[in-house]
Amino acid sequence: CSVGCHTKTMRFLTILELHSFARGGGGLANAQRGASFIRRSMISQLDAVAAASSAAPSAESIARTARFGVERLRECESEHDHLLACEVYEEVRHTLELGASFFVTALQARAQGTSAGCNALDQEAARQLFGFLISSREMLAQQACVNAARPAHGGGHGGGCEADSIVVPAARLALLAREAVEIVKQSFEDETGDAPEMVVEGDGMCMCIPWSIQFAMIELVKNAAQASCREGNMLPILVRIAASKGTLTILVSDRGGGLEPLSIRHALEFGWTTALVAPRHDDSRQAARSRLQQAPLAGLGVGLPLARLHARRMGGGLQLRSSYGYGTDAYFTVPTNGTGVPEF
Repeated sequence: CSVGCHTKTMRFLTILELHSFARGGGGLANAQRGASFIRRSMISQLDAVAAASSAAPSAESIARTARFGVERLRECESEHDHLLACEVYEEVRHTLELGASFFVTALQARAQGTSAGCNALDQEAARQLFGFLISSREMLAQQACVNAARPAHGGGHGGGCEADSIVVPAARLALLAREAVEIVKQSFEDETGDAPEMVVEGDGMCMCIPWSIQFAMIELVKNAAQASCREGNMLPILVRIAASKGTLTILVSDRGGGLEPLSIRHALEFGWTTALVAPRHDDSRQAARSRLQQAPLAGLGVGLPLARLHARRMGGGLQLRSSYGYGTDAYFTVPTNGTGVPEF
């Protein structure tokens, strides 16, 4: 199993390396190696979360939770039951996830009414925290694939088969984009009876985790649709996919009035939100549309920063260009071959 090759540096795995997680097959030995790798990697990442959170004004509780997680994981050091160990890893991840919403609420409170956005140390803590949550979710899901492929009566090195993988070696982005568009459109139609037209153009393939790409697409399309509805402008929202020199770019373009200069400066920061900004055009269905923001973290200013983290996790990025009074273009880029180095 190539997992063992990446346990020393404790850096985040590239998409290609994560895919190799399942290539050793479903044998018990591979499952144990994978669980051991997850423990060491999560300890390293949680140490980074704790360090960043300790220095952040709003993240004291996150630092305490991260340190508790490290202690809990170290208790599993001699644990040979990989299934039990993964239950502990999931417990630690879930505990930290619960604290994330309280942390972001605190960030939003600090950002309200200021022009400076959130404290830079808080932002670093948020990036480390949510980077950990993204990475740990992927590792645990990939490990679940390895566990599921373990033969019922296999020996220590049993298996021989390649485990399923959460990584798709050649995902068609146009299919993911159309699914994302349909999810957003259906959500708007269910709540308001109407939705802007959404057009998908172009295509391309890349090695990726489909849910990660789709999360970002849904977030970008949803923001574009909300802006269009606030503006009272139902012109089509464009989702265009293009490939160039080993990189895929997904452009989400709207004519929803654009972002004010202050908002564009802070739009990719955790805790910064325009969700409470009054619409420029009165709309009797605005109250219904606001219900689209009632998910646990909706309206707290995490959607765009998380979309950028998903891009950076794959070695890509997210950029916004906006013309106030006209519209906004969001550029989401990812490498095609899965070798992009994660950067949170």
